[in-house]
Amino acid sequence: MIYYLSLIGFIILVSFTGHLFRKKTRIPETLFLITFGLFIGPVSGSIYGTSLVPVESFRNITGLVTTIALIIILLESGFEFDIFDIAKTFSKATFFTVTTFLLTTGFVSLFMMYAVGWPALMSLLLGVVSSGTTTVTVSHLIANLKMKGDVKQLLVLESIINDLTIVTGGVIITRFIIAEQNLGAALTLQEITATIFSSVLIAIGGGAVFFLVWIRTLKLIERSPMKFAYTVGMLFIMYDAIEFLEGSGPIAVLIFSLFVGNSAKLVEKLGLDKELLDLSSATAKSIEDVLDDISFFVKTFFFVFLGILFDPSLITASILWVLAGILTVIVIGRYISSKILAWRYSDVAPYSKIIAIMLPRGFTATVVAFLPSKQGIDVPGFTEIILLMVFFTTIIAIVGTALYARTHPQHQ
Repeated sequence: MIYYLSLIGFIILVSFTGHLFRKKTRIPETLFLITFGLFIGPVSGSIYGTSLVPVESFRNITGLVTTIALIIILLESGFEFDIFDIAKTFSKATFFTVTTFLLTTGFVSLFMMYAVGWPALMSLLLGVVSSGTTTVTVSHLIANLKMKGDVKQLLVLESIINDLTIVTGGVIITRFIIAEQNLGAALTLQEITATIFSSVLIAIGGGAVFFLVWIRTLKLIERSPMKFAYTVGMLFIMYDAIEFLEGSGPIAVLIFSLFVGNSAKLVEKLGLDKELLDLSSATAKSIEDVLDDISFFVKTFFFVFLGILFDPSLITASILWVLAGILTVIVIGRYISSKILAWRYSDVAPYSKIIAIMLPRGFTATVVAFLPSKQGIDVPGFTEIILLMVFFTTIIAIVGTALYARTHPQHQ
């Protein structure tokens, strides 16, 4: 008999304890959560002959769990972005993020294609998923480092922008893979262009339409304390509606979330009435207040979910060799990007080493790693490679930051 309430309680306590431990040690709670998931899943199965949780039942809900996690990621990203200040505030971070994204994606893709022998699109998908850092780990690792030239802000903003680039790139490439499998042949440039244009256009239009419906119905829920529930309900419906129309559900959610997160400024720019301006601002604030707690629960259970689904039997010598190659090209790509950034912006040059070290992968990468299986695409070892990559890039960043703090006391 499985005591699910006790299990849920233990998961929450492990996450909370890990959260407190992270503040003291800078070791992210994600490592504890994945380890806990491993213990109640595959590890307990190998020890006792049967897992403490029904692993196969969890596999059956992978698609649903991944979609919910993805929606929460994108909603959170929408509130972290000021779309009217991107040009002046985010220019440096955007330059570095795009440079790192292109180099890392390119290096990992080429390595997987020519050294491992993976298909081009699958190699590209792994490259995209491998390209970005995670906000939680980055922000805590740099918390006690004294940095000038807005370097802290640059690193945090980079990790936020990464959520958008990884999700958008991952979704589009997954659609290419599905289309290629359905056709039984490689896509032509014309077919690729048509797929992107159609999918993205439907998503942008759908996200904008649902936002207009949301903003126009705010007066109906003005006194309701359930504004977050109303918004998430609309997001779920919109996601399925856009997917049904063969658009990109995640991109539609991203557009909607950016609009909701910036709703007060949008209302002001559009010259709508002041009552709606005040209402949209108050609604966005109430959603943001709840979002932190919801995000905590979603991320907590998702990382445990990852550990449960992890298949240790796939950790072979060949997988470890592939992982070593990926980690090597990730480090090389980020080092080159940091040097390019230092060349372009001289004020960050003294911090190029810590920028190069700050490469932990996390939540967004693991969520997007499930996109292929969610769409029925079987890639042996794909999820395991990503999970191991998250683990080892986090360790590299933790050790690297500690060494940097010792060798650069003026930045400590």
